[in-house]
Amino acid sequence: LLMENKTSKYFKYAIGEIILVMIGILLALQVNNWNNSENEKNDSIQFTNRLIKEVESNILIIETEIQKEQSQINSGKQLLSMFSLNADKLNERTLDSLVFDVMTTNKIDVNIGTLTEGLNTGKIALIQSDSLKVALYSFPTILEEIKIQEQLGSEDIHDNLMPYLYDHFNYVQMDIAFSEYHKGIGTSKFSEHDNLQVLNNLKFENLIDNQFYNSNDQLQLYLKLKKELMNLQRLIKQELND
Repeated sequence: LLMENKTSKYFKYAIGEIILVMIGILLALQVNNWNNSENEKNDSIQFTNRLIKEVESNILIIETEIQKEQSQINSGKQLLSMFSLNADKLNERTLDSLVFDVMTTNKIDVNIGTLTEGLNTGKIALIQSDSLKVALYSFPTILEEIKIQEQLGSEDIHDNLMPYLYDHFNYVQMDIAFSEYHKGIGTSKFSEHDNLQVLNNLKFENLIDNQFYNSNDQLQLYLKLKKELMNLQRLIKQELND
């Protein structure tokens, strides 16, 4: 065309070729974006399905721990009531069972593998619901609160209650009656020791009272965690149904 001095026709042809190439590129980009969008959507659905299974499993775990904590609180309450009972109404076996329960440390162990994956890989950002995303991002905070409270309760038992009991309580008698390892314990050389004497000691009363309040604080956090898990379950179901 140039040789025939048809410059205008040449430029029109060149511009047409450029436009066709650009249209091809735009179409390719659009198809690629659509594929990426579909892949992200599928990844989000798969992630959310795994997430709700994890949440529902954790609900069962926290319900079990709540029952344990409530049992411990009841044991602490009964122990405190024994301080005001007359001697003829006190029973050493009852005391042993209550102390055995109170001195147990409770620690929740929820599964957060899927949640951690979502936080580390950015999969949570793919979720459509803003409410669900906020709930997921804030969930580790309550787990940290619980961890701190569990540590406080455990330290109080191991640093204060148990050292006191070592000096004033017959562990062997208690373990023979309530420990799962009782068959290998044998008998105590100090079987005549009266464990009920701890009920005449102010320090023991203070230790049980403190453990009672620690357990109540821990229970409130467990109940808060259950509430958060139930909310996550509801929001995830909404996400999957939308």
